[in-house]
Amino acid sequence: MLKRLKLLRFKSCWLLEQLPEDLGRLECLEELYLTECLFLRDIPNSICEMKRLKCFHLPYCVLVEKLPEEIGRINCLKELNIEGTGIKHLPQSTFQLKGLRILGSRWQLESYDFTSVTTRKVVVLLRSFPTEKYA
Repeated sequence: MLKRLKLLRFKSCWLLEQLPEDLGRLECLEELYLTECLFLRDIPNSICEMKRLKCFHLPYCVLVEKLPEEIGRINCLKELNIEGTGIKHLPQSTFQLKGLRILGSRWQLESYDFTSVTTRKVVVLLRSFPTEKYA
C-alpha cells in the first residue's frame, strides 16, 4: 500500500525505539526525515535497499551510533544529516558515494577529516580527498 510513498517524516517521536526491519520495501521513498527521535537506536540494514533515497536526515537522534555498513549502495543518496547523533564512525561505503553532502556539528565532521563550510550553526561537509583513495 505504501510502496509509492516518496516522503516520510517523523519529528519528536520520543517513543520510537526502532524502525521496521522491512523499511527498505518502500522502494519509491526519496526523502526520510527522522528528527529528534530521541530513543531511536538503530537504522535497519534494509534501508540500503532504498535505491531512490536522496535525503536521509537523522538530526538529534542522539542514541543512533552507527549507520548500516552498506549504506554506500544507495547510489542516489545526496544528503545525509547526522547532526546531534551519536555517530562517531561513517561506514567505508559512504566514501564511494559521489556528490554526497554530509551535515553535522563541527567536531563531528572534523573527526572525519573533512573540509567544512559553516552556514548558521550547521557545518556542511565536502570531501577533501580524491575518491580513488577509497576505491
